[in-house]
Amino acid sequence: MAKYGMKPECRYCGTVENLRIDHIHPRKLGGGDEQENLQVLCLTCNSLKHNMTEAELKEWLGKWIVKFEKRLKQAKIIITRI
Repeated sequence: MAKYGMKPECRYCGTVENLRIDHIHPRKLGGGDEQENLQVLCLTCNSLKHNMTEAELKEWLGKWIVKFEKRLKQAKIIITRI
């Protein structure tokens, strides 16, 4: 990875464990193997990203966070009633 100018850490979470080379624009969507289209991700982040572009991943995560925050608020209401 270092020989390609990539830091040996996950670009998303910073871990140095279980690293993989990921295509920024997925090959399934026409992305190539050019160095500019490659990034280092850990297995967890790479699995989460799957065949999404970064924009699609951010949109998906944003929706997930909104749902999680709503559930967290509901849980707090239930706990305060107990």
